[in-house]
Amino acid sequence: MNFYLTCFLIFFTFSNLWASKIQLIYEGDLVSKTETKMIEEKEFISLKAIAKFFKGKTQVYPVGKKVILQFSNKKLTFSANSYYVLLGNKKIKMEHEPLISNGDLYIDLEFFLQNPFPELVNCKLEWNPEHQIFSAEPNNTLFPPRIFNLGDSTKIVFESKNELSFQITKKGRSLLIHIPKSRIGKEDFIELNDPLVESLKMSHAKKGTDIKIILTHPNHSYHWTKEEEPTRFILEVKSSQKDQSIEDESLKPENMMTGVESQKELPLEHEIPQKTTIKSPENFPPPLPITPPSKIKRIVIDAGHGGKDPGAIGKNGTKEKDINLLIALELERLLRIEGGYETYLTRTNDDFISLVDRSSFANQKKADLFISIHCNASMKRSEGGFEIYFLAENASDPHAESLADFENSVIELEGKKANQNRHLKEILSSMAQNEFINESSLLCQLIDKAVRKRVKVKSRGVKQANFHVLHGVGMPSILVENAFVTNLQEEKKLRERRFRSSLVDSIFSGVQKFVRLHP
Repeated sequence: MNFYLTCFLIFFTFSNLWASKIQLIYEGDLVSKTETKMIEEKEFISLKAIAKFFKGKTQVYPVGKKVILQFSNKKLTFSANSYYVLLGNKKIKMEHEPLISNGDLYIDLEFFLQNPFPELVNCKLEWNPEHQIFSAEPNNTLFPPRIFNLGDSTKIVFESKNELSFQITKKGRSLLIHIPKSRIGKEDFIELNDPLVESLKMSHAKKGTDIKIILTHPNHSYHWTKEEEPTRFILEVKSSQKDQSIEDESLKPENMMTGVESQKELPLEHEIPQKTTIKSPENFPPPLPITPPSKIKRIVIDAGHGGKDPGAIGKNGTKEKDINLLIALELERLLRIEGGYETYLTRTNDDFISLVDRSSFANQKKADLFISIHCNASMKRSEGGFEIYFLAENASDPHAESLADFENSVIELEGKKANQNRHLKEILSSMAQNEFINESSLLCQLIDKAVRKRVKVKSRGVKQANFHVLHGVGMPSILVENAFVTNLQEEKKLRERRFRSSLVDSIFSGVQKFVRLHP
């Protein structure tokens, strides 16, 4: 195909043509990256990449200088020197002619965002030039649930594209929910290691979706709320056991140990006031008095690596920097929408940012928390699991030390001036961090506990190491190593939205519990 296209379809040369890489995401899963061509600020993507992404196929007719893109029984016919595309006998005009590069036929990406193409593939298509992400979301109206435990309650959030209505029935330990006029992409069963919710199942139903939630005890109570922008249905399950609210003085921040040896179950002290618009009259105990507003309002999320620094690379070519950004973007959205925090990202696209600038950004924003997102790596392909770190001069083990060395090696890409600035930062870092080391340790432990309950990957525990990105940060700060991109099974998981969502929900749960300890 490439030979014929090269020989017969080249019709002119673009002198100002340049290439870039974009991410292709289908239903939240990172499918691949593909090279696009840009001319006059327009992004062009190859028909070959589009066919592969949507599981279609191409047919090439060199004599007629045509390429047919086919999905099921629908065909789009492109001609190399024509503005028009044929859909059956219907002519559709494009803004730009196709172009040829490296033996491939490229089409203006904007064409695929407009009907009839989204209808052909039955997806909502979005192009985010800032993040360099081309995403396809099947035309389902109900997204996968977000689930996070808050200690004495568990929240389950369903987000929808459309207005929501629902019916809820409680039978023993089962909550049966029917959401009419809704569609899900695929049926799902989620088994949870949660103190209140045992499992959740979503199924296709006639004219809607059925959801079955199994509670751990029949006496657990629940209530629901509805919110708009985005449209969400929020179910909160609460334990009826009185001992859930017992306080443990040893778990207050001022009494926490400052090392990895403090790995206890961490009960919570305060209720979080809930932002609601409609409340249900279900069997639910009266709300506790509203606590004073938390002092934690601003959170900076740092997507590690970026640009010329790819981070670790998996066997199948997955770059750490890409996964870090996807997790950071999802965490930022959850913290902002669900938690109501003022959130900032150190990077929102594939940019290279020095370690100094990352920590300085957090200080400039006067953040109350700093969370640096990473994926782990090892020369041993069998190594795997979740780790979470706070800053310390001495590493907790040899792997932590080698990992810190790897993460810090980006300094070599920053240049002489950055290194000089870093020297001054390091002089001041010990004073800045001593004040927050206890709180950073506590936050790590709370997140680690949530991960152990939710994420289908082993936890390697809370650790400490000398990460330069945490130097001089004037607030509690942590570095999260979500899984090993160098482990073949975990590399695959990191590319899947469901796995990343379980990580994000666990980090969010830990943050919420931490906030409740800091009213």
